[in-house]
Amino acid sequence: MRALLLLGAVGCSAQAAPASQMKLLADVKAWGIEASAGKLIVIDDDMLSVTAIDAATGAKAWTTKLQSKPASGTHDLVVDRGTVLAWFADTAHVIDAATGKVARTYQTIEHANKCGLWVKEGMCARVCQCSFALADCATGVLRSRTYQDSPTEYRDLDGGRSSGCWGFDGWPLGMAGKLALVSVDDPKPHVAGIDPATTKEVWQRDMRASPQTYETGHSPDGKTCWFSNHDDSLAVLDCATGKELWTTPGVKDAGRHLVWHVPGRGLFEQKRATATLHDERTGKVIWTAQLPAGAVSWPKGTAPVADLPRPTGVDDALGLVILDPATGKQLKQVPIPKGADLIPDPGGFYIAQDKQLVAFDAGGAELARAAVPAFNMELGETLIAMGRDVDIVVVNKRTLKELLRVPGKHLSFEVEGQLGVGRVAVWQYDAKTVGRVRLYAVTN
Repeated sequence: MRALLLLGAVGCSAQAAPASQMKLLADVKAWGIEASAGKLIVIDDDMLSVTAIDAATGAKAWTTKLQSKPASGTHDLVVDRGTVLAWFADTAHVIDAATGKVARTYQTIEHANKCGLWVKEGMCARVCQCSFALADCATGVLRSRTYQDSPTEYRDLDGGRSSGCWGFDGWPLGMAGKLALVSVDDPKPHVAGIDPATTKEVWQRDMRASPQTYETGHSPDGKTCWFSNHDDSLAVLDCATGKELWTTPGVKDAGRHLVWHVPGRGLFEQKRATATLHDERTGKVIWTAQLPAGAVSWPKGTAPVADLPRPTGVDDALGLVILDPATGKQLKQVPIPKGADLIPDPGGFYIAQDKQLVAFDAGGAELARAAVPAFNMELGETLIAMGRDVDIVVVNKRTLKELLRVPGKHLSFEVEGQLGVGRVAVWQYDAKTVGRVRLYAVTN
């Protein structure tokens, strides 16, 4: 995931601070960037070819020419595991990230302001303002029917007219076993389990009483799915059949409701000030714990994965309570300052407060704190990148020691992941002229 920073006027060229402990490996022009298979993939200056930079060394791995003349439309890159889709206007070029070999070229939806091509757990989705469909990333073959909405025309305040499908939702939720889970509004808001082989809905669940799609989830093995409603009732289903396995009742007063999977233990639910661990398939209560008002909680070592910048469910917490995974007993309480953000991470968590970041281990012991621009954060395996506008900062994930500071505007970044451990790419692009991407590596 690339973290996007606020845009401003074209500023000074981004250069690493003198005290940088990251080495510049590569510095190239790019209309678009992505990371895959240990390589930084870029759309070249001529908009005809794509080049891969080896993230380990900074050397060019390959260049593949895709077109004889520039396409008329937006150009972008989409990554599906070890495959890169170079999406040029209405044409997708499927490229092996390791070799640069073009496996296939096919026609797809036009890349414009009202359409996007998204990849979720190996399934591509054609997401437009008025339509949504699943597609095979490698071939472009549709894997669902096309869900649609009718555009509505409005008269603008200046007397003009505009039309669109405002409020239409179509979104991929991921793969659960052999089924693709989607959230759509045609003909009514519902979540469906679609068999990509037949393009048919195997089951669907009415979501008119549900909040956003981030209130749904499924276990890593794709066997168990869950959904919560506006009253914070919880429904747990068998992902393969859509059969309801068990439920928990809703409550009258609005408040915090968190649900996630705890590997090897069950399904964890916090509803208001009560935390409960359920057996995943039967709903049997394994333990419950009462919490202080305004607190969030999780069993030690099982913090939810933060898919920033999406809501994590732990926003506006006044404190964190760490629980014993076996018994639910309170092990540690960590106060959270008003206005600070709690950012969970598999190895611990962070408390971010504008200009200060504090790191904690899984048990709640403070590891480090630093004066840094602690917002717009992206967490890698060993690094954290953050900041916006005047500069971005990269720190060591455990010690919070500053490793790199890059000034400038129109910046975004890739942190580790497909680039590899200790690698960060910083891209400066104003959407008007060709951008510039720099690849950095930790030096010690």
